[in-house]
Order: sequence, then structure tokens, then C-alpha cells
Amino acid sequence: MGRYSNFALAGAVPVRVSRAAADRAAAFFRVLNDLQSALPSTIPRRVPPECKGAALGVYSSAQLLGGFAGGSLGIIAVSAAGIAGAYSVAAALSAIWLIMAIGLRTAEDAGARHTQHPTT
Repeated sequence: MGRYSNFALAGAVPVRVSRAAADRAAAFFRVLNDLQSALPSTIPRRVPPECKGAALGVYSSAQLLGGFAGGSLGIIAVSAAGIAGAYSVAAALSAIWLIMAIGLRTAEDAGARHTQHPTT
């Protein structure tokens, strides 16, 4: 096939990209698809049985709102500072997330306190 691949998405103008870029994009989307299917399945194993529905609801809502906010913020960043601005915003948000994630503890580390919810 050569060093270049041709891509066209839903009637868009075809784009010519290098084979290495196409392979990296394929690897990225493979990992993304794996994570999107694996993460929701880990939630029920990490929360108390009486909180599974609420945890899955919060996860789904955060995923939806994150997609909306990320796309909106990306458009604003590109409009204000170009593509470099969008990458800078993404890098800054990733660094903030990493700093916050370092401080998280697993349920086992936190003592896994299960609270009893009153039944009605």
C-alpha cells in the first residue's frame, strides 16, 4: 500500500496521512474502545451493592458531561489560540487530573467503610 493512506470520513475531503500516523491513530482508538468498555464494568466491583446504581449513574453523567465540556472547551481554545492552544489546554487539564489522581486512595486503602442506608 505504500507509505501513505487515504482517509475520508462521511463525505469529508479525503486526507492523505502517513502509514505511521494511521497506525498510531488505530492504536489510540483501540485502547480508547477497550477503556470505554472496561471502566463501567469495574464500577460495580468497587462500590457497595446498595450504591451500584448511583455510582453507575454518576459515571454515565460524568462521561456525557465530559464529552460536551471537552468539545466545547476545545473549540474555544482553538478559536482563541489555534491548535497549539488546544493542545496546551489539554496538557494543563491532564496535569491537573494527574495531580488529583495521585492523591486518590482505593477502597481497600481507605478502610472500605460501608454505611448502612435506611430502608423505607
